[in-house]
Amino acid sequence: MLEQEQTAEALSTLDAGMAREPSDPGMILQFAETLQLLRTKAPAQAQSTQARLNRWLDLAASRNPADAALLLRLAELNKSAGRAGEAERFFKESKARAPHNPF
Repeated sequence: MLEQEQTAEALSTLDAGMAREPSDPGMILQFAETLQLLRTKAPAQAQSTQARLNRWLDLAASRNPADAALLLRLAELNKSAGRAGEAERFFKESKARAPHNPF
């Protein structure tokens, strides 16, 4: 849908999936990453989808991801969403769990 510039349909599909509130933080991050991709491809949607992205990032964080790779993804998404404080928190948590990780 994104490649065909069907942003409304893509948003509707993402919302339908998230309506079930997945318990897996990795799945929630997949939805958030797809939303971030949509925001990149359709900048006109960035402002109207910011609150939605923030909710999904907060939901993923509330699922207490323990895996360093998930924490790193969460940090990167928060960074790209303009949430520097949250990004720093998850970068630090990721480093604490995997101190030899070059990131």
